[in-house]
Amino acid sequence: MFRYYLLTAHYRSPLDLNLEALRAADTAFSRLSEFVERHRRACSNVAQGNEIAHWKSQFYAALYDDLDAPRALAVLWCIFADASLPPETRAQIIAELAAVLGLSWKARSRAELVPPEIMALAEERERARRAREFARADALRSALNARGFRVVDGIAGPIVTRTRAP
Repeated sequence: MFRYYLLTAHYRSPLDLNLEALRAADTAFSRLSEFVERHRRACSNVAQGNEIAHWKSQFYAALYDDLDAPRALAVLWCIFADASLPPETRAQIIAELAAVLGLSWKARSRAELVPPEIMALAEERERARRAREFARADALRSALNARGFRVVDGIAGPIVTRTRAP
């Protein structure tokens, strides 16, 4: 997260270190990180094509232009928003280009990120949702939110992420 924050300013520009800017960088990095972790696992082949070459050339052009890291980050966000590419391809390109900047997302197991009691609640919520007990599923989602966790229903099952520090 701190590396992401440092990349938001050009190396010749002063960087004002403040809590608000750090929080914004943390939010942005977390958003990209969650997207990459969620979709990159589903993609097994290397993406190719003109659209991908276009984004890569935009990214490297920013870096070749006096190491313009903020513009390179902007290209990552443009890739993130490019709905013409499948999410798996976008995640793969973002991960590849972000690695050039020293940003990486290591695939972590859910057990590493989420305590077992929270995972048990999430699994109980999933069972209630599949049984079409939506009021109970919503109550369990609220309980998870109150404990600082967010549940997103994905194709491979629910994805639980921490919304605030422990």
